[in-house]
Amino acid sequence: MFGFLNRAKLKKDDLKGIAKLMYQDVSDDSWDKENLTKSNLDFTIESVRYIDMYTKRLMNTEFGTELLNKYFDNLVIRIGAYIGEVIKNNIRHTGMSLILYTIILLILMERIVIPKHRVFFILKREI
Repeated sequence: MFGFLNRAKLKKDDLKGIAKLMYQDVSDDSWDKENLTKSNLDFTIESVRYIDMYTKRLMNTEFGTELLNKYFDNLVIRIGAYIGEVIKNNIRHTGMSLILYTIILLILMERIVIPKHRVFFILKREI
């Protein structure tokens, strides 16, 4: 009768712990050691710039492409977890929806370009 009580429960992933690996498990590269630190990666919007520089280095250096070839899945999960934690931590202070906050973050990172009339439409819908 109460069989649903015995069902396996969903396990929550420790995304904050995975995100912390961005500064806890750093390669031997000197740039990584200097920039991927706990003080630089403090889950603020500004810290996403370090992640952005890191991903560019991964794609544009020989050492980075070696890391990508070996650990692509791990790197994607860590970077995604970090950016997700930044969004989650900072959205509470803004009162914005997750979608709007993510769009603004991407615009600030210059990853997407949205025409002005579209931005005003999004803002109007949110307000």
